[in-house]
Formats: sequence, C-alpha cells, structure tokens
Amino acid sequence: MVAALGGPADFVERAGALLPAAPIIRKVEASRSGFVTGIATRAIGLAVVELGGGRRRPDDPVDPAVGLTGLLPVGAEVRAGDTLALVHARGEGQAGAAIAAVAEAYTIGPSKPPAEKAVIRRIAARE
Repeated sequence: MVAALGGPADFVERAGALLPAAPIIRKVEASRSGFVTGIATRAIGLAVVELGGGRRRPDDPVDPAVGLTGLLPVGAEVRAGDTLALVHARGEGQAGAAIAAVAEAYTIGPSKPPAEKAVIRRIAARE
C-alpha cells in the first residue's frame, strides 16, 4: 500500500531507517498494579495531535517523528511502574503533557475484563 501511494516498497521492513526519530522518548508508567480495563482512545488521539503527530485542520503539518508506541491493550496485566506506552516528543513540555494525558486515558482495575468479541455481527451480502 505504501508503494502504491508513492512511498518505498520496503517501508514496513525499514521504517526505523526511513522515518525521523524524536529526540525525547519517555515512558508512561502504570500508577498501580492490576489489569488494563479500558482506554479512552479519543484522549490517546488528542495526545498525539498535541505532540504534533496529527492535524487540527487539514492544512496543519504532521511531524512523523512524534507520537506513541508500545501501547498496552485492554486486558494486559500490569504492575505499578510498568510501561503502558512510550511517548516520542520534540520537547520535555510536550512529553510531560502527553505522559499525563496517556496515563489518564488508561483505566486499571483489579480483575481482567472479559474478552470482547472480535466480530460483533456478520452482515450478509445482498445478491
């Protein structure tokens, strides 16, 4: 798909070599032990926008070096201090704000949540 859009055909294999790296990488740590029971995904997206990795308006530039990686999924078991995600930022202020936003977006509870169905329902194609 990347190649079809004019990018390098080996982008997936060489993404680390092809994309710029943020000068600051910080951990978002779990505040307590338990299980990830929820993630406010809108808050995660807004944190990326605040870092410069997304747009508020169509003509805003996007910084490919900043963002979030290694986000733990719902159901993951964590101990206090474990890494929930990594923040890639241009400045310490941006990193701190993103860390706070991501930490707030995660809900950690005492028990593992039930697994969600991957397919909610199947819609038959009309012939």
